[in-house]
Amino acid sequence: MKKIAYILIAVMLLTSTALFVNADETTGGTEGTTTKTEAEVEAVVTCMATAVETRDTALIAGFDTYATAVKAALTARKDALKAAWLIQKRDERNGALKAAWVAYKKSIKDARVAWKATKKDTWSAFRTAQKACHPKVTSDKTNISVDNSL
Repeated sequence: MKKIAYILIAVMLLTSTALFVNADETTGGTEGTTTKTEAEVEAVVTCMATAVETRDTALIAGFDTYATAVKAALTARKDALKAAWLIQKRDERNGALKAAWVAYKKSIKDARVAWKATKKDTWSAFRTAQKACHPKVTSDKTNISVDNSL
């Protein structure tokens, strides 16, 4: 559990420190190059900070859901295997053991599929928010691959 917490903290630090907007950033206009005002830069920085907050909060909630599902699967497996081993008849016991493992594998697979979908949807929403903030101003090029190890 500590390892997971350290990974989450590292990911949050990496994503939040990768954001850099220079106060004198320029954008190309029809008349040439214009300098952004402090208010425009502040709006972009605030927008990106909000997008990061939304993304990482959703990832944390999704990971909590995943961890809860895995704990429930492990608990159900433990209880089913204990009960199966208390069955005296070999054929019945073997059937119960097999059913316990099949149920466990399905539960774990479902949890992983849901977690993967959460990551994909969350990062997709973040990219949309990032573009809405201002696509040319942000230097945060990090993508979903940083969360694939979770």
